[in-house]
Amino acid sequence: MAVYGTFLDACWNLEIASLVIKTNRISEVLIKWVLVKKSSSE
Repeated sequence: MAVYGTFLDACWNLEIASLVIKTNRISEVLIKWVLVKKSSSE
């Protein structure tokens, strides 16, 4: 049972890691988009 719990933890950590990576990518795109908007409006 302990092994199964560790396996679940590993899957959960992978899920969180991929979520973090996705959110970072989204925020990077948003930041770039905002910068482009700012520079084009000036």
